[in-house]
Amino acid sequence: MSQGPDISVIVPIYNAEQYLPDCLDSILAQTFKGFEMILVNDGSTDSSGSICDEYARKDRRIRVIHKENGGTTTARREGIKAVTGRYIGWVDADDHIARHMYSTLYELAEENQAEIVECQYIWIKGNQRVRSGKEEPLAVGDGDFMMKQFFSSKMKSSFCTKLYRSELFDDVQFPDRQYHQDTHVNMRLALKPLKYVRTSEAMYFYVMRENSNTTTYNARLLRESIYKYEDTMNLARSGQSELARQYLQKDAISRLMWRYFELTVNSDIENQRVYNYYLRKKLGFSLIRYIFTAKIPFKTRVSLSLLIYNLKGIQLFMHKSLNKPGK
Repeated sequence: MSQGPDISVIVPIYNAEQYLPDCLDSILAQTFKGFEMILVNDGSTDSSGSICDEYARKDRRIRVIHKENGGTTTARREGIKAVTGRYIGWVDADDHIARHMYSTLYELAEENQAEIVECQYIWIKGNQRVRSGKEEPLAVGDGDFMMKQFFSSKMKSSFCTKLYRSELFDDVQFPDRQYHQDTHVNMRLALKPLKYVRTSEAMYFYVMRENSNTTTYNARLLRESIYKYEDTMNLARSGQSELARQYLQKDAISRLMWRYFELTVNSDIENQRVYNYYLRKKLGFSLIRYIFTAKIPFKTRVSLSLLIYNLKGIQLFMHKSLNKPGK
């Protein structure tokens, strides 16, 4: 990559006019000044494209890419192509970041010669604010360290909490599927012997919106989760170390079953019996082993057993009964 700014911040955008100015203002307010901002307008039908152009006219560090709508994957790919910085950061168009986020992450990356540096985030939904992670000493390591951090969920799967060395994306492919891109990429990076640093400071503000991809429950999300399970199992079979295989196999079923539980208890998924049959047939004994041996709450264990064997009515009755006041 050609010589350029220290950091390239990529913002994929689609119909975000209501939130976009707050997002862009938070990036422009950074105490770290040596960055470029790459705005990828993915065929927005609202005024998002005009907002991008207006900001670009005001600050020469901003570049705008207008493209036909193709989904988040194509937007990320176009952003990567335009990068000239030594490091890459990502911000979603409806979120915002602390003023010192990139100065802190950049300093940690340089001081530790790290390829990936991460911070914690604050999850915001209405008046709720929930902080990720714990207050802990700086986490630093290489070799298998990042792999162990990722599969213990201490390293988050999100792009947006991190700063990456740009060259890491030279041979990383974003999946064509629209969901789980972050997990797909970060899982593969975690399997490499890279230097990883994590601060416990929360500097990314992740805002939950109604009807967003992460808050809308539907059968497509379940199909995507099954795809991710199969992808992870294929990765486990692709010449990984024994430790990596164990992590991948455990992670594959754990993520699938948690997503399955979340979706099925929050929505009426069409043809759920078909998905139940598929999961029982596909997972076989590993499904039974997960239900009875995984470290999950007892109520979740019972709920999964009822759901997977087409007894959702009983599960819902039990859930309502156990959640009554005084229970």
